[in-house]
Amino acid sequence: MGDRNEKYRTKAIEVVSPHCDEPVEEVGFFQPKGMTGAAGLTMGVSGLAGSLMRRKAKKDAGLPEFLLVALTANNIHVFGYKPRGTSWKIKEEAARWPRAGLSVERGEGTMTNQLTVTLDDGQAVSLESLKMWGSFNDPIIEALTGAS
Repeated sequence: MGDRNEKYRTKAIEVVSPHCDEPVEEVGFFQPKGMTGAAGLTMGVSGLAGSLMRRKAKKDAGLPEFLLVALTANNIHVFGYKPRGTSWKIKEEAARWPRAGLSVERGEGTMTNQLTVTLDDGQAVSLESLKMWGSFNDPIIEALTGAS
């Protein structure tokens, strides 16, 4: 699994690097917190309830549904993306957060790894990634939280 992760990590860095003004150190794929539960609700119980939850999660976060997060020496860049075959089309930079003055905490849900990014103004943004994706996001999570 490690070789496959490294292959896709290298590819993701190549795709996102032209959109960043400094070298990209790590990348990861996330969604606004609440999107995974909404998807489960859509598939299992109620399409309408799931759609409403997805809309609320996107609105609360102020971010697109699919996020490629790129970590550079000075910033966290958050891009919307669209899957394109075995690659990704970068849509837009949805957010850029200076690393100085922010804190990142890791949490865990039943099906997700979660990050809460607290900016220097106190605003908190919560992201999640599916555990079924395996360890792909571990390097960026460790870099952001200082864990190893």
